[in-house]
Amino acid sequence: MVIRLTRVTHAGRSLRLVAFVTLGLSFLACAASDAPEGGTFDPTGIPGSSPGGSTPGAPYGTTPTSAPPSGPVSKAKAITRKLGGNRADRFLVGMGNDGTDSGDDDAYKLGPTLDVHYHYLNGLSSEGGWATWNKNPDYPTKRMREARNKGVVPMFTFYEMAAHGDGNRAPLTDSAFLTTYFKDFSQVLADIAADGKPVILHLEPDFWGYAGQWAKQSGGLSKVTMNISGKAPECAGKPNNVIGFANCLYDMVRGRTPNVILAFHMSAFGTNVDPLLNTDPQFDVVGEARKLAAQGKEMGFTRADLFVVDALDRDAGCYEVGYTVNGEVLCRKESNRYWDDRNVKLPHFNQYFTWLKTLSTELDLPYMIWQIPFGEPSSSPGSPGKWRDNRTAYFFTHMDQIVGTGGMAAVWGTGAPGQSYLTPSFKSGVKAYFASPVALP
Repeated sequence: MVIRLTRVTHAGRSLRLVAFVTLGLSFLACAASDAPEGGTFDPTGIPGSSPGGSTPGAPYGTTPTSAPPSGPVSKAKAITRKLGGNRADRFLVGMGNDGTDSGDDDAYKLGPTLDVHYHYLNGLSSEGGWATWNKNPDYPTKRMREARNKGVVPMFTFYEMAAHGDGNRAPLTDSAFLTTYFKDFSQVLADIAADGKPVILHLEPDFWGYAGQWAKQSGGLSKVTMNISGKAPECAGKPNNVIGFANCLYDMVRGRTPNVILAFHMSAFGTNVDPLLNTDPQFDVVGEARKLAAQGKEMGFTRADLFVVDALDRDAGCYEVGYTVNGEVLCRKESNRYWDDRNVKLPHFNQYFTWLKTLSTELDLPYMIWQIPFGEPSSSPGSPGKWRDNRTAYFFTHMDQIVGTGGMAAVWGTGAPGQSYLTPSFKSGVKAYFASPVALP
């Protein structure tokens, strides 16, 4: 059994540090209208929103036609058609971070067949990382084979830049670190290419957000030095900075793995402000999203297939209480994590979707919400394993709001030990969704 413990610390923004223990084998519809202008938050015009706080969006939408219509195809629809199966032209639902050596993962036991199943690829191969988790090394091959056998699309979250600490800038100029990094990245690309079928590859959650912060300290992204020269043929001629790094990874993926659906991660904290926790109705959520989108454009993210975002990395109740295990702070005590699902008091879901709609419009890409916590709505924060959260309940009853702001997929997963898991809201939501899937526009 492979146990990966995902530990997250917080300093007013979303961070993630993945540790692991090895035992045994070792989502576009382009937004239908322009993002709102001006400096004040305005939830009107967001499909499925509830500005008055009482009327939820349509529960599950309509079932797409069996034969895709002719005519122009959105980026989101094009991705779903490439993924195959019965996924064409509809919203995708998945789960992950539940891997076992046997491959008998919980994502495969829910009744309906999920669309996507994700696994982390973390840690350097020279330090016991993913490439050493079984013999050949063929860990990605094993995971792809298991997903294919279950009729599910495999997804990998490649998360190696945090191997020496999340938000640590030192690896950017550590030649040995980067040599191993590119060796490992080449390995996973080779494994994916050999598989030959569509795979979603999600690159470096949090890292690009830190790059945005470092850019503010250093005078721009081009000033965030990174020693990529000679690390891969595709890096030749690219600048030794984080922009060159992003573009080198892009060229490696496109040149070596035509079967990859490529996604970069957009972290809200990349502008040094987390708009998702904002409580000021005069705050310029749209403007902040445009600043973040500008960073993504400068790094070339618009050439990807989609982008990935968080909603929250673990249950809100865990933060409300503060949770420490054996001296490890798994949830730093914080407020403003349990959003108002009536969309009256900030922070709330409409603010989140205003932010997302702007990002999707600016980048001209669909998005996936990733690693959604499983918690149930409650009037009290809860306790370990039973923390409260309302994102699962809200997302399953507001799929039209996700789709209407550029979303094409949502995947669930725990971000730390002691979190709520496979809750009734999730199980019932999955069953109801697949009984009546949501069509993409």
